[in-house]
Amino acid sequence: MSNECVCVKFSCAFCQHLTEEHTELAGCALIGCPCNHGPAVSGECIDCGKYRDMGVLGMTKKAKELLDNMDATGGFKLDQGKLRWDLVQPLVLEEYVKVLTFGAKKYAPNNWRKVDDQKSRYFAALMRHIWAWWRGEQRDPETGFHHLAHAMCCVAFLAEPELESSVVDPEDV
Repeated sequence: MSNECVCVKFSCAFCQHLTEEHTELAGCALIGCPCNHGPAVSGECIDCGKYRDMGVLGMTKKAKELLDNMDATGGFKLDQGKLRWDLVQPLVLEEYVKVLTFGAKKYAPNNWRKVDDQKSRYFAALMRHIWAWWRGEQRDPETGFHHLAHAMCCVAFLAEPELESSVVDPEDV
């Protein structure tokens, strides 16, 4: 492999932005990313596909963090601080949705929103399901679904109106 680089288009090793900047250093291009990741002495030429990796110079703190957190395949994803939906328990979630589906068929979709005195009635239902489970009855006799999945529905029906009332409309800001 030649130490000469004749490529002029590289993608940033961190965010894949294209750059036309090209500076020679020991035969490899310094990539100056428009996102200020700093010049990286690595990257893949868009035209010829050559990959050069000789380390990183003048890297910003964010770029260094990306490099430090890169997985074994060289990939990374900027998802720090985002919701971890991968932590949701799939079996519990499915049982919860089964209860919701049962209720939608028995009454109507989202009928829970139309119930008078929601707060006290869904609290009472929540307690019935919790106490049935606490006494050792795992499944609701009518539906066959887990009492705690029914309790989850009750908690959701209690929490949703409160959460909705606290949501700020972006147009009001």
